[in-house]
Amino acid sequence: TFDAANFPCSPDSTHTAASTSTVWPTSTCCIKKAVTEYRTLADFDTWEDGISCGDVVERPNFDGSSLGHPSPDVTFPEQFYEGFLTGDISGMDDCWVEFVSTLDPFIGIYTATLRCDEVEMRNNAGILKGTVGVEHTIDTFLGIANFKPTGLEVLDSLASQTAIHLEKTSFFSVSTHGTNKYTFLEYVNLRLVAVYLKDDNFAGTDEADVRTVRTDNSLAAHYVQVTFTMGADYDVNDAAGAGLIPSDSVRASSGTFFDGTAMAHMCEDYSAATGTFDAGGKAMFDARFDTNFPNDQDCAPAAQMCSSPSSVSDQFVSYNIPLGIDWFPGYTKDMSENVFVDLVVNARDATAEAAAGVAPNAGGDAFQMKTTLTASIPVVEGGINIFCDGVTAKTDLKDVANADLIIGTASDVDEVSRLTIFEDIASTNLDSVESPEIDTDSIESGLMTLVLKGNSTYFAQSTATRAYSLELEDVVTLHIMEESPCFIETSAPFSCAFNEVKALVAEASDENDGDTDGYDLNGAFRFSIDRVRQRAYLEPTDALKTLCPFNPVRPAVGNAPLETCVLRRDVRYRGFPHRVGAWSTAMEINVGADLDDEARFMPADFMVSIMGDSEYASTLGINYAALIRTEEKLNNRYRRAFWINPGYEWTPTQTGGESIFTLSQKILLFALINLDEGYIYPTVCEMMDGSDSDGDG
Repeated sequence: TFDAANFPCSPDSTHTAASTSTVWPTSTCCIKKAVTEYRTLADFDTWEDGISCGDVVERPNFDGSSLGHPSPDVTFPEQFYEGFLTGDISGMDDCWVEFVSTLDPFIGIYTATLRCDEVEMRNNAGILKGTVGVEHTIDTFLGIANFKPTGLEVLDSLASQTAIHLEKTSFFSVSTHGTNKYTFLEYVNLRLVAVYLKDDNFAGTDEADVRTVRTDNSLAAHYVQVTFTMGADYDVNDAAGAGLIPSDSVRASSGTFFDGTAMAHMCEDYSAATGTFDAGGKAMFDARFDTNFPNDQDCAPAAQMCSSPSSVSDQFVSYNIPLGIDWFPGYTKDMSENVFVDLVVNARDATAEAAAGVAPNAGGDAFQMKTTLTASIPVVEGGINIFCDGVTAKTDLKDVANADLIIGTASDVDEVSRLTIFEDIASTNLDSVESPEIDTDSIESGLMTLVLKGNSTYFAQSTATRAYSLELEDVVTLHIMEESPCFIETSAPFSCAFNEVKALVAEASDENDGDTDGYDLNGAFRFSIDRVRQRAYLEPTDALKTLCPFNPVRPAVGNAPLETCVLRRDVRYRGFPHRVGAWSTAMEINVGADLDDEARFMPADFMVSIMGDSEYASTLGINYAALIRTEEKLNNRYRRAFWINPGYEWTPTQTGGESIFTLSQKILLFALINLDEGYIYPTVCEMMDGSDSDGDG
């Protein structure tokens, strides 16, 4: 506010005579002191620079002594008010006064308009509180000071002032002192909105390489939504057909400061398809809101551009101003880039119009209320409302687990180091073409140990994941016996079952369409889902079962030729199936101090079933299982190991005697590994492993 000490104003120095010192509190000298403390009009500042306190004039006092007086010779310009109530404010680049009119020159009544940019005001002429861009206030005042010469040394001075308090919370709201009967616009808010071109799927993307797809933010439709409320006494003034917001009054621009010359008539350009909406720009803009668009933009808001409301029963007004395609300036951290809007609100005072009384032209309340709404909003990261943005993220079990395949047996640590170990052989698409090829000479050297390896950090990171486990859901092996010419991998003249199986596996998979009973992984296997039992398993296709049946054809008596290709289930539904009276062809190496006798001696029995009943086989099974437990750090949860018999069992009914395990010439192994999350309806994350074993060396 004005400093009370300046009105009546005080000089910044004293004026002395020879014998006495006197301060003249209301002399012309005090103008300079008062002016330096405020932002004044530039022309007044220039005039003030040209005056001085004047020379000290010696005049006799009433008692005959000599007294120093400031000179009264200060020339005040003519038309003082009309000349000085206009022009720029000193020290401010974007703040000025426009002289409007002289109402009464005799008693000195004049009108003028002050226009000041918000940034200029908070930086140079106000007290800022809060955080700019979040919520802040500016306190300032507008005053007028009157210095009137009296013809003597005495200067008559007075001042009047009005406090101004401004608030902004991502919008510009004004609270001021006045005598208005009603508050016209009570709330103003701007929202920046971007509507992307919808694209949130993996279509055309290699899922093996790309794990996340984000909607492209280019070619987005940008618009600004203006919202405000009107006082309860106001309604739409549609007498001239222009509506509440005349479209030709709507303008917008971007930049650091408001510049009226840079404002474009956005609604006029939008309607006429000119400016930023020419050359197909309007069609592209409108397509972002079209639910019939090829991309099905049902994600876009139901926003009508430049649609002035015909009524405002709830006093709330929302108006969308189209800006164009990729129109917003880039993000800034210092809020130097802003979007400015300017429009006219054309309302009527329904209460005044309905009330009986004096008409507006006769001095009554006005029926029509118009105002120009000017507001701005900074363009900052996170400050734009985005529609049709999408993120598609893909994950599978292979992100947190994998599998190793160990070929052969060992009785001590030194022998373990000489085994063939294939690490990280898991695949997400059951592609056995890329799987390792193994050369072995005997059943013992061909024993397969499948090791499941979970990421310890993942499986121990939370209460939920500490209950997760890896499960061997399904294992299917193919056993192939063929004459040696078929091992020549050529298309002609030989037709090999092994090559035909590999061709089926190499076929492309079907798309997983969600809640179905499964889908084809390739030409050989189908990923079947039993939703009642909440299980998933590998089901051979008809093409594979035709080539490799589950049960071989019984040979003629006295002759037992081997089938060309036979299918076998070694693990199903996490169990180990077997024929009546026969051995299981797979088992898990369990761990724990409290294993029962059956679990403790299971490795010995399993090895005996493969190699025959001998002390060597029994000891080898116990020792090798102990080595696997230690070397692979098994825990029965996310680090587990399974033995799989590489031989095919020809039953007594087929051989006319006892069961015989024979090492197949070609073995293909397919395993389905599942993440058990412990839910009633678990989410199955599949990880398939494909490998083949060549048994003829």
